[in-house]
Amino acid sequence: MSLNESHVEESALSWFHELGYTIGHGPHLAPGEPEAERNSFADVVLVERLRDAIWRLNEAIPEEAREDALRKVLRVATTSLTQTNRTFNRMLRDGVDVEYSRPDGSIKGDKFRLFYSCRVAKARHKHLVRSVPGRSPRLEAQKRDGRTLRKTS
Repeated sequence: MSLNESHVEESALSWFHELGYTIGHGPHLAPGEPEAERNSFADVVLVERLRDAIWRLNEAIPEEAREDALRKVLRVATTSLTQTNRTFNRMLRDGVDVEYSRPDGSIKGDKFRLFYSCRVAKARHKHLVRSVPGRSPRLEAQKRDGRTLRKTS
């Protein structure tokens, strides 16, 4: 048996399912569909889902700082793809540095979290979007905090 993208994707989806993720299908979220969550297939990140998760995970951080952190995450750009990947990985692992004004006018630096630690995340609802047929496989992990997800059959 030869190994191809389909085998890798099916294995990954199976492993995520065992971890408690639900599996959705990319075509349901595709541009032009009633439940579309992206403007084009080039949009890898489901921005509204990410924004919702960011707000839930960083409630103590003011809105302006959360939006600034979202912009930083969506626009990671360096001179090389390798460096961009390392920078993004660091944000996932360590959080995103943000600054904001306190009510007394002082500036506070903080770490903005993109997800909870593994212990807390196990109690969260997890959702994967299966890649769109004919496109490169993409797994877009989404965590939901007690909210009802759209049916993804």
